[in-house]
Amino acid sequence: MLRFLNIVVLAPELIGSQIIELLKKCNSELNYYSAPSLVALEKYDATFLKKSRLIACASAEIVPKNILDKFGFGCINVHLGPPSLPGWQPAAFALYDAVLKYGITMHYMVEKVDAGEIIAIESFQLHKDHDYESLVSCLSACAMRLLARMAHDLTQADRMAPLPIAWGPRKTTRELFRQYCQIDLLIEKNELERRVLAFGQGDGDSKLTLIADEQKYFLAKNQKARIGKYYKKIHGVLFYRAQT
Repeated sequence: MLRFLNIVVLAPELIGSQIIELLKKCNSELNYYSAPSLVALEKYDATFLKKSRLIACASAEIVPKNILDKFGFGCINVHLGPPSLPGWQPAAFALYDAVLKYGITMHYMVEKVDAGEIIAIESFQLHKDHDYESLVSCLSACAMRLLARMAHDLTQADRMAPLPIAWGPRKTTRELFRQYCQIDLLIEKNELERRVLAFGQGDGDSKLTLIADEQKYFLAKNQKARIGKYYKKIHGVLFYRAQT
């Protein structure tokens, strides 16, 4: 009979260490390993993975099917969004759509991103004064609450029973995020305000960009900067053009 010996945590180093400490309190007999990247995960051999479970959280890495299939005790992801918002940057799209309820979703990992059976949910109310930074702060605490609640089950060999909950029909993507970051001069004031709130922080690949005079202007971090030839203001929002 195959023995459950290891848990591998795919997460940024600080988050990964917090998760491991949390899980150790429930089962100190298991071996715990941190894998901050897919490259680190690929170093484990098939024999090791057959005795292991993968837990991913706050990772942008997409684990390919050939690696998922090697884990003998399943692969679980903590999606930093509710089931209604599968995909890329759910917090940003929640702010854009002004949703009233948000949450974290724990689910089995399959080849398609955010498509596996849902195991558990942790929800909270969104308030009008939430911006991206404050929402992300709430997400960290919410994710740890969910992991603490599920820690016992996560450290046992048995497969956890899924909930009868389906994912939402629209899966957001990096490309969709990029499209929402493109601003033209004809945009309405209310729409611009929504986009600044939701997408103003960027996602590492795309950032809010105003197209004017065949030039690209980026959202200015200092909204009180002195306006000059390198700046454009639209509906009171300041954008700057990188100087060359």
